[in-house]
Amino acid sequence: MIKNIPNLVDQSKKMFKETLSTSRNAKNYPQFLVIEDHKALLGSLEMSSISWSGSLRYFNGTSNFNKENAALLKETYDCCGDAAFLARDTFVVVGDKGAVEIFQIIPDDQEILELQSLNYARYHDDSVYAVSVLYGRKNIVTGGLDCCIKVWDVENLVATHSYSFAHTDCITGTDVKPMCDSTFASTSLDGDLSFWDIRQSKPVYCTINRKQKYYSISWNTAMAQFVAIGGDCGMIELIDVRQPDEPLFNSCLDTGSVWKVLFNPDRTRKNQLACCFDSTFVRVLDISKEMRVVMEDNKHTDYVRGLAWCEGDLFSCAWDDNVIKRTIPLSDSNDSNDNIDNNAGR
Repeated sequence: MIKNIPNLVDQSKKMFKETLSTSRNAKNYPQFLVIEDHKALLGSLEMSSISWSGSLRYFNGTSNFNKENAALLKETYDCCGDAAFLARDTFVVVGDKGAVEIFQIIPDDQEILELQSLNYARYHDDSVYAVSVLYGRKNIVTGGLDCCIKVWDVENLVATHSYSFAHTDCITGTDVKPMCDSTFASTSLDGDLSFWDIRQSKPVYCTINRKQKYYSISWNTAMAQFVAIGGDCGMIELIDVRQPDEPLFNSCLDTGSVWKVLFNPDRTRKNQLACCFDSTFVRVLDISKEMRVVMEDNKHTDYVRGLAWCEGDLFSCAWDDNVIKRTIPLSDSNDSNDNIDNNAGR
């Protein structure tokens, strides 16, 4: 049974009230931002007083995120929830109607880019909030409001594993173990952080419950022993998966719930952890310095919803319909992780 999900409901009410107070012209609410190889994908909810829909914007670079600069713009009947690149020109998108769709960018006869749907499936019973790509990019993991986790074969877009009631409340986040095609983790509003291995007869091999709601998870791509999770009251935890019962560090950084946490995938910047909240703030933490805040700003004027790294640059999108870039200095601590390892050994 789906329990109440207060922060998601409050956000929907906020958008709805704003829309009713405006004209019939649609207002754009960016929901996610994904960047890979300097290619970017921005997914949004477009809402007016009489309807709502989704939109995807694809950019060939990261220098200008104005709508007019998009190489591709596609309106969708499904409001976009999350996305991930499968290849340089191919990506998967999930949405609020339970759908999973794979798109490919192809040039036409005049070398104008077009967006082609390669495959579509709708096996979730409700909105899908999270999608992650397993190592090898042949399989993806999805989860959402129906409390179900599915593992998909990308080529045929068939669910090879389906775990009904994987959690007892809405699944808010998934992420995969680096360099592994069978292991991932999930967070939920039921307070559980679960680690999965689909090769096992009992796929959940570890569950941690901190008695609070969790909204996001990020697995460090360069140091696979570390996972970051974000929860209620601005709480962010760093966990060593080898000793997961107690967090290495935790820090309460905002009055609003954490919306997203994201490690920098650049191996030279592996200690950088970005986070955003149900607020206008964006922060970057250094996990090798006891989660010290090394960057903080509130340049947005509405809730920040998406984060994406591109080497040393951190991008964010928000409901103010802006994408903001900030450059994060390289810390000397990226060459040493003694502080983390010492805490892990306690």
